[in-house]
Amino acid sequence: MLFGLAALLGIAGPTAPLLAQEAKSGDEMLRNGIANLRTQRDVLLPGIKDATTALAAIRDMYERRRLAHRVISLDYPLDDFAGIVLADRYDDEYLAVTDSLASRFGLVDRDLPSEEGANLLRESVGTLPPITETSSPFVIAYIIGKVLPGIAALPADTPPQLRADASEAAVRMIGALTTLYRRSSDKREAADSWHESVVERLRCPTHKSSYKIEELRNGLRADGSLYRRYIVSCESGKEQRRLDFDLGAMGALSQNKGRQNLKGKIPPAHSRQPGVN
Repeated sequence: MLFGLAALLGIAGPTAPLLAQEAKSGDEMLRNGIANLRTQRDVLLPGIKDATTALAAIRDMYERRRLAHRVISLDYPLDDFAGIVLADRYDDEYLAVTDSLASRFGLVDRDLPSEEGANLLRESVGTLPPITETSSPFVIAYIIGKVLPGIAALPADTPPQLRADASEAAVRMIGALTTLYRRSSDKREAADSWHESVVERLRCPTHKSSYKIEELRNGLRADGSLYRRYIVSCESGKEQRRLDFDLGAMGALSQNKGRQNLKGKIPPAHSRQPGVN
């Protein structure tokens, strides 16, 4: 098992020293993990012929994600800032390859499942958290992790056609989630909702307590990129720390000093409404 974990994110060496391994850089782990996800995607895509094979491929990828998170946690605890952000970056690609698998099914089967099958899936899965355009990858992966066992938990006496419809509904539901996530990636990078989800998962290393956001501000690095700084304090010990998030497209815009390719001329100042301008 440990050898499998090592191979998943490209950690070299025999299994025995794995637990005491020299910490790899986060960037190196991430590159290896993403490369392995893409390789497995290419292996699984040709085998998707129906809802059953699509679910099997999606389940395979989800299990790989679980193992990858275990590998990350060996060097970067998943309740601290570096580990959480690294896991979310990995999940960015995990959701992208899962979207590719679900999209392949959409190409081979364009007929929607029955309403009864979709209802059966909803009953089996139960209550799910709300989804927005800026939901964190952790939330989307969590829902996928609820849908997969929901299908497996269908009663043994479920009619075959109804089970097939519920399975198809599961693939389409997962595909809708991953597609929404991919389309909103630029918004999410600078979204307070993702930043706050990271803070919610943090635990103070001394007290194992959650953090409270005290202050946030935007900052400018020497290269011209923007970042958002959160000042947080431990709920128990009141220790403070600073958490800096890159602002993605917003940061890139600042590096260009705000220059944009506009479709039309900017209207004269006297024609604009008073305000920030």
